[in-house]
Order: sequence, then structure tokens, then C-alpha cells
Amino acid sequence: MADKIRKTMVTFEVPAHTSPAPGDLPPGKYRGTKVERGVHMLGGLSWTAPTYKLEVPQQTLAKIAGMEDLLGLEMDVTAEVRAGEILVVGD
Repeated sequence: MADKIRKTMVTFEVPAHTSPAPGDLPPGKYRGTKVERGVHMLGGLSWTAPTYKLEVPQQTLAKIAGMEDLLGLEMDVTAEVRAGEILVVGD
């Protein structure tokens, strides 16, 4: 049986300048996704810890040195969410 994937749109709040790779992210609210994987185990479906992807719009990238020419960027911010540096404030 195939694993299941649950993808939810969320809103992130970056309360202070944060530096997830590849750049310095200014404070503010950003859209993104939370992804959980369901794995079939004995006794039912077990969900993994979620991973988080934050979408950085072109207007924000234009203000970040070295990223001015990008049209958009999706960043994996799972470590920053788990450390409490970036907050999930809505879905």
C-alpha cells in the first residue's frame, strides 16, 4: 500500500531577521506549506513529524542582497520552526 501525503497551506510569522539558507529573511508574515507523510504500520497509519516550506515573494527577494533577480523562492524552514525562530500562526 502506498504512503499518504497531507499538504496544508499555512502562514508563517518571522518575528526577527532570520537566516535560513540561502539568505537573511526580513521579519513579516509569509505563506507556505506544512507536509506530513502517512506511513502504513501494523495497527494503522502513522504520521511523520511535519516539514515546512516557506514561500518568499519577489518583492521580498528584491530587498535581499544576492537574490534581487529571483522571481520567487521556496525555502525549507523546518529546523527554524522546530527551534521556534519562525512561527506557524495559521492554516
